[in-house]
Amino acid sequence: VVYPVWQGWIAGIIAAGLLAVSLGPIIIGRGGWRANLFPLLLALAIATLWNGFQRRSWLWIGLAGVCSGLVAYTYLASRVYPLLLLLFALSFVPDILRKKLKVPIPLLLGYVGISFVVALPMLLYFVANPGQLASRSSELLVVKADQSLLVNLKALSLNLLDHLAVFGWSGDPNPRHTYQQMPWL
Repeated sequence: VVYPVWQGWIAGIIAAGLLAVSLGPIIIGRGGWRANLFPLLLALAIATLWNGFQRRSWLWIGLAGVCSGLVAYTYLASRVYPLLLLLFALSFVPDILRKKLKVPIPLLLGYVGISFVVALPMLLYFVANPGQLASRSSELLVVKADQSLLVNLKALSLNLLDHLAVFGWSGDPNPRHTYQQMPWL
């Protein structure tokens, strides 16, 4: 089902309004965390990329490349974005093979090139300091390589339950994320 463009704008305005009055994002935003930009830049990157390919527009592809390149500067989870984008692109392979979809190779190369140029300073920093690439990630990982599968599964399950509980049963124990450990919903 394809919806008119104005319905997408209405959904976007409603989502932005809800985000603007939600306590958690407000608290995180006031702290000046770069991670707060991750959802915004990710949504802009995907939306502009989709528009660029649908309209065959270099302007939209250029904006998509800039937004995608900036995503690399925001949050640890942004390192997975290129992989997710690749998996999404692979979902179009059957249509391409049946010749139902024609791939605009110049636009695709332009998008990848612009994304690469924007993300290049961060990539060069990680080349110069390879320990920095995984240092923060290893501190945050729930599963550990030196532990058994059962211990890792238990830790992952408990962490998942804690994260889900924040939405309806109990708040985050960190007072900067929720008010008096109240659930978000």
